[in-house]
Amino acid sequence: LTATHYKYKYKVTYKTEKEGIELNKSEEEVAEEQTPTEVTVTTKGYKITKWTANKDVKLTTGETIEKGSEITPNQMKTIKVTEILELTATIDKANYKVIYTSDKNGKVTGKTSEEKTYEEKATGTTTESNKGYQFQKWIADKDIELEDGTKIEKGSEIKQTQLEKIKVTEDITLTAIHEQIIYKIKYNTGTTDIKLEVSMEDILYGETPTGAAFSGSDKKIENLKWTANKDVKLKNGKVIKSGELMTTAQLKEVV
Repeated sequence: LTATHYKYKYKVTYKTEKEGIELNKSEEEVAEEQTPTEVTVTTKGYKITKWTANKDVKLTTGETIEKGSEITPNQMKTIKVTEILELTATIDKANYKVIYTSDKNGKVTGKTSEEKTYEEKATGTTTESNKGYQFQKWIADKDIELEDGTKIEKGSEIKQTQLEKIKVTEDITLTAIHEQIIYKIKYNTGTTDIKLEVSMEDILYGETPTGAAFSGSDKKIENLKWTANKDVKLKNGKVIKSGELMTTAQLKEVV
């Protein structure tokens, strides 16, 4: 005859000191000198800050924690169960981090991060675009919901005015997106003697206009003088004031 031996199992009970807060389990059987499995809060917006036991408990590190003394969540994972045990969780509201950042075409000028409790609204922040760019939208790294119930998917457009309406339910990162500004340049000769094939073009910041395109072989273009409705800067750094004359050659040096 062969005797078979099994480790004795002890009942471990879990509860919270706050009513209405649920855990993922209320009890389990744990083999002698084994550690309990992880216990978490299933009620959204709350977290376990500490535990207390109704008896002295020993940890796998050799440390003993007296009855009623604080057991941290990390220590909870190292309890050696040697008898029937009741553990009570202290519950508090969870804090979630909101991070504000920007793409390389701008920067965040206001706060770059904040902490909020569950379903508390984000405060929002401000941004500044680099030269030649303008703010376009915010995007989030997760699906979000606004206070009015509007749902916005990860990566979709969030308007500046919607930032402070976001209900925070988890850690999120919000990124400001900036787009290049397209400038329109319109050419007008002020005469019917010279016809334009290209009278308007789109230019990005820092680029040089190609200049007006004229039909035929009329050489009068080289002798034309131009004025602009705003101050313009040439490649050589010279600034030509609004209304001042510039040559066709200078026109092609505008930046």
